[in-house]
Amino acid sequence: MNYFTWKNNYLTGNKEIDEQHKMLFQLVNLFYSELFSEEFSNENIRIYQILEELDAFYEYHFKYERHVYSDEITSEHFGTENLLKKEIESLEINKKATEIMRFYRFAEFLRKWLIKHVLKLNDNSVMEILKQHTINISGN
Repeated sequence: MNYFTWKNNYLTGNKEIDEQHKMLFQLVNLFYSELFSEEFSNENIRIYQILEELDAFYEYHFKYERHVYSDEITSEHFGTENLLKKEIESLEINKKATEIMRFYRFAEFLRKWLIKHVLKLNDNSVMEILKQHTINISGN
């Protein structure tokens, strides 16, 4: 199941970055699918594998973007990008003590992060897309 669908208004005009953004969507969808599967538990090994894939791919992607964009753009628009790495590390460090609610909070963080990252240069679009991709994780 896809929780997030790639749309043409996410295109940056840079083919390589667009392909990398599509891969980020795929990895985030994998995380969500695993988290919301019937078999999910705190000890789920697959979710940590997905987090490692996401972390490694994002490292690659972030370096590529820093190479493509000027220092001015990267410092202005990517200043908080390392939050993703910190959030992933926090979940990985506390594997045994990670409650399911921490995964749900991370899922919410990841949803916002993904949309903001892909649409970082257009704040109005970010807010509209975030509204469209709201997922109720509380069950209400």
